[in-house]
Amino acid sequence: MDTTSFSVEPTFTLVHLADGCVRVDGAYVSLSRRETQVVMKIACMTRPIPIDELAAAIFENAAPVKNANNNIKVFINRIRHKLGGRAIVRSSLGYRLGNNVQSDVTTFSNALLGARTNRVLDDHLFRMILATLSAFPCATLAQYEWFEVATRRSRHLAQELLLAFSQQATASDDYELAAHLASLATIDVPTAENAFGRLGDRPAPRRHIARHVDAVPMERIAFPVA
Repeated sequence: MDTTSFSVEPTFTLVHLADGCVRVDGAYVSLSRRETQVVMKIACMTRPIPIDELAAAIFENAAPVKNANNNIKVFINRIRHKLGGRAIVRSSLGYRLGNNVQSDVTTFSNALLGARTNRVLDDHLFRMILATLSAFPCATLAQYEWFEVATRRSRHLAQELLLAFSQQATASDDYELAAHLASLATIDVPTAENAFGRLGDRPAPRRHIARHVDAVPMERIAFPVA
């Protein structure tokens, strides 16, 4: 039985794809391994996911379909008890996150809406977003092929974020800030250089970023260009 009548809804639930945990109003919520996998898989999707597809992703076809589907329903009911009855909702198309639940990738993507309309990016917000994106992929979930979707989204978001903030930095001639971006970047050096160089063949941004990249540990420049 797919019950949805539970306790009072939390104010906000955030699914952290970067580190594989869930927080309700900022407080960490303990989920079992399977419950975590179910939440993360749903959060990775940009559409509702049918129960058969969800079960196949979680159990990797190791269990009979009927048993797997029943187990998924049990996990979802348990998740709803912990996160609220509308944390995961079901429609004719499948399961999705409720309106009061977001993933970190979605949240940060929404935060970039201002930058996409040429508004100034907040420096603190930028650093927070990029630091979180640099944590991908989550070690406990990276073994699953479907988690690559979230990793790919985070990489593209990091590239957009770096470009948007470098435009802001170079437009204000804040080359020291532009250089600092290189140490935070989660993409490769040529892409980082391009983020500044495409603004015009101005030597100052390239000189600063080249000087700074030499001191950046290679593990901090983790993502290849898609």
